[in-house]
Amino acid sequence: MRPLKVSLPAITISSRRACAWALLALLCACAAKKPGPQMSAMNAMSAQAGATPVSTVAAQNARTRALTALYKQSLISDSGLRPLWQRMPLNPNEATPAMLALPERISAADQPRLREVARRLADYQAHMADLLRSHGVAPPLLEEWQAGAHAAAALRARLHNGALTWGEFNTRLREVNTAQRMALADIADALQAHDEAAAARAAGEAHAVYAAALEPAVPPTADHDCEMIGGEPYCS
Repeated sequence: MRPLKVSLPAITISSRRACAWALLALLCACAAKKPGPQMSAMNAMSAQAGATPVSTVAAQNARTRALTALYKQSLISDSGLRPLWQRMPLNPNEATPAMLALPERISAADQPRLREVARRLADYQAHMADLLRSHGVAPPLLEEWQAGAHAAAALRARLHNGALTWGEFNTRLREVNTAQRMALADIADALQAHDEAAAARAAGEAHAVYAAALEPAVPPTADHDCEMIGGEPYCS
């Protein structure tokens, strides 16, 4: 994976609210690029980012949106993944009542599809984290975005491994996504007010939601053949 590098000045406190909303916009995507040509497209975008200096928050946000659009379009256009979208939405907050109530666990046919989504999502998030760092996004905002992403990754792995039903997964993922969105907005406000304690409280409240969504704890699956994706075990 090529690092995303952009020649940018550090973002000031007054711009961090805008950065928070740029991060919020990323939460709706549940897609990534296809292998091969799509990987080349992502790397080409990385190279272009490094070659073109950008100095405004609007232009920075345009870059994050372009990266997200490439990722999302590749999932939407992949016919092999379409069966998943009948059970889970691209945007966790758009889960239908029927999706939230699905009682069945993942099928053997859907497991490889979910693994592919997880691989693409992990790669997309790594590229995006590099881009956001190069934009000078405040560390507390980036850390909160990553914390929510890690909680979502753990839920996705538990769905794959049969520990959650589709309905439980969709419900818990929506809770994590909502808590993350609220925390990012609150942390941005706290940073603008130079209130580190308020930023820490907002992060703590979100992390409590993440922890609750991941209860009960799942023991290690040492006896299974597992693939690590995004730091989580996907076991057969």
